[in-house]
Amino acid sequence: MSELQKFEETFEKLREELTNYVSDELRDAKLWLDQVLQYNISLGKKFRGLAVSQSFCLLASDEELIKENIELSRIVGWCIELLQANALIIDDVMDQSVTRREKPCWYRVPKVGLMAINDGLLLGSFAFEILRKHCSSHPMYYKILDLFMDTLQNTIYGQCLDYLTKPKGSKPDFSLFTTSRHAKIVKWKTSFYTFDLPVRTAMYLAKITDEKVHEKAKAILLRIGHLFQVQDDYLDCYGDCQVTGKIGTDIEDGKCSWLAVEAFKRLNNEQKKIFTENYGINNENSVKAIKDIYNEFDLQNLFKKYEKQEYCEICEMIKEFEKTSKDVDVKVFLNLLDKIYRREK
Repeated sequence: MSELQKFEETFEKLREELTNYVSDELRDAKLWLDQVLQYNISLGKKFRGLAVSQSFCLLASDEELIKENIELSRIVGWCIELLQANALIIDDVMDQSVTRREKPCWYRVPKVGLMAINDGLLLGSFAFEILRKHCSSHPMYYKILDLFMDTLQNTIYGQCLDYLTKPKGSKPDFSLFTTSRHAKIVKWKTSFYTFDLPVRTAMYLAKITDEKVHEKAKAILLRIGHLFQVQDDYLDCYGDCQVTGKIGTDIEDGKCSWLAVEAFKRLNNEQKKIFTENYGINNENSVKAIKDIYNEFDLQNLFKKYEKQEYCEICEMIKEFEKTSKDVDVKVFLNLLDKIYRREK
């Protein structure tokens, strides 16, 4: 049985646990929750959750690498998947996105609507309920809990930074379309919960507690997260929606994306007029005008060069880490990096 299959088995146990009700008072809510879980959790790449158990198996000592501890790492991995689902459901509502994982976004499902916000909050709360129930006896429980709490807050800050570049009902604030602002949005909204949280949680589960080692690991993981989001920005425009599972809307939404920032740096006065008049406008002609500008700057090739450069620089960071941090198998970083490099979804 593959690790993915074992991970999915763990989900079924947790789903039963979460949807079980002892009182008829919560019967309707629990039955609804089951629908929420199956629609929003059962699909997806499960990239973040799997990273916990896979990293734990690389990091744990032989005496720690027992069946119960590996299963605990899978349970904690599902807590991250619940936080991920929470973030995506609410993000889709805020962005008025259309599809997610080849299906209508949850809020667009009949009879759901803005109830999706409550559903997202519910899933996030279950992450902490599961942590408390299954992890509270672990000696690193409070370190793990703090990491989860910090990451949740960081992600909310990142969502705020993202939203403020184009408040609802207004044009994008193009003064914020800078490399620096984009890097801040990526760091706080994506990198912490996608890479830092799974790997450093696994480090705590493996009882690797040296905070200096954690800080060095964080620097690498946030850099990997930056590359991951730049790839997402690229795929939103140039990816095949049959492969990515979603229809890209960054241009229509006026997002401060890597492509938009790179284009904005290069605009002459005439191009800037076209860009500012059309970016963030939801119609085919406006989207085409922006994509034409992207193609004028050959941003597809620029991205490929950037991706390769980032990959090489991160590899150098990992080599330096290996020289001073012998307790951490650098395969945890290299495996993640290799999974995302040149990805198509």
